Amino acid sequence: MKKLVSQIVLIVMIVMGVNLFLVHEVKAESVAGLNCPPSVNVGSNFTVALILPSNAYSAESSVTVKYSDGTTDTKKIVYMNGMNDFPNSVTFNAKVAGNATVTASNIIISDSASNAIENGGSKTGNVNIIGAAPADTSSQPNTSSTTSNDNSSTPATVTFKDASETVYTTGKCNVRESYSTNSNILGKLNSGASIKRTGIADNGWSRVEYNGKTAYISSQFLTKEKPADPTFKQTNDTMYATQNCNLRKSWSTDSEKVGYLEKGQEVTRIGVADNRMV
Repeated sequence: MKKLVSQIVLIVMIVMGVNLFLVHEVKAESVAGLNCPPSVNVGSNFTVALILPSNAYSAESSVTVKYSDGTTDTKKIVYMNGMNDFPNSVTFNAKVAGNATVTASNIIISDSASNAIENGGSKTGNVNIIGAAPADTSSQPNTSSTTSNDNSSTPATVTFKDASETVYTTGKCNVRESYSTNSNILGKLNSGASIKRTGIADNGWSRVEYNGKTAYISSQFLTKEKPADPTFKQTNDTMYATQNCNLRKSWSTDSEKVGYLEKGQEVTRIGVADNRMV
């Protein structure tokens, strides 16, 4: 009898161990993607973004950058669909030259009905930080009077490879006057917007055509893959505008305006999309 009980206990322990292992494996595989630049110059800023599934309404994750000297920086992504203050990205400073490992951990994703899409996955990427750390000048003479007009902050020369292709944004992003996060912002694009790319630089930036002018977008926010169309669930509801809003030709805030609703105005809703458009 004791032998039989021991065998049963052993089997239960083995099954529990296998289940724990399987749970760990599932949590380690994320449905999200991780977008970070392949290389940046030391001292410059770079952005790490989660590429979320089309039905994601909210998400969060801890993002850690481990530099070549072993030091780390950690920031939190808290994303809410349609809210500019809660983007799907965070920005770091490339403070140490060498290969840096980027890890997004504890990824939690939910849809618009608060159903869990993912709970606890992770993704890892790498960024090559180019350049050398500043030399130690503590024992050298003070030459500040002769170096006040140096160009140490001037960006290195960037080489662009010509391109001519339509690309799509993977998240909300800025369109800038130059290939630097310090340059002027010319405008913003929402996730899924299309734009023509005319060049790809070796520093993680893309040259684009924006409102008839040359502009720049960080390449980590661009993909050649066209976003999937949202799925609409048919309905037949009487609804009322909760605020003044635009009516658009398509399911995007970038599409053409075809009308306008005032707060309290009645409309008939015939479909609801998984991206919150109706």
